[in-house]
Amino acid sequence: MTVGSICDTDDLFDRRPEYGDFEANFCAILFDDMQARQLMKTHVVKTSPDASLAEAVDLMDIYQVNSMPVVDVEGKLCGFLSEQDIVLAARDLWDAGHSSGQIRNGTERTQLSETIAKTPVANVMKLEVASIFEDDSIEDSLRTFFVNDYTRLPVLNLDGNVVGTLNRIDIMQAVFEQALTLPEA
Repeated sequence: MTVGSICDTDDLFDRRPEYGDFEANFCAILFDDMQARQLMKTHVVKTSPDASLAEAVDLMDIYQVNSMPVVDVEGKLCGFLSEQDIVLAARDLWDAGHSSGQIRNGTERTQLSETIAKTPVANVMKLEVASIFEDDSIEDSLRTFFVNDYTRLPVLNLDGNVVGTLNRIDIMQAVFEQALTLPEA
């Protein structure tokens, strides 16, 4: 893969002719042999399949994240949980309770809310998870982000353990930091 090929093949900037030479410079700055491990965050907010939705929401609130990897006891990636997954599951459980006639008073609403809160993450998480390896190039990582419209990806080591997360904003921050340190032409 050549430097800048993501820009050429994915036409990231073709819709904006006013960028001029920015496209080539952007790719050259960004993809100079960088690996995911160089930009990933190593403090990973994660949860387990056995955790409750209430516990997962508490973690998301404390650490201000909108998604997180789900790992087994060995630290291997087994799923991914997002705010959207939780909202949709809660809505489905709530709707099922209402349509079945279970909800007739405040006590029954409270019981249904408790049921939703105690629902295991395993019942809600996505099983098919996109991830990247810590040795992956930033170019390949960026392609995964933009082609699939992801904002955060778990980063794995060769054993399949979650060792970090990489966000699109981490990559953009690196681009701007590197651009500030480049010698002037």
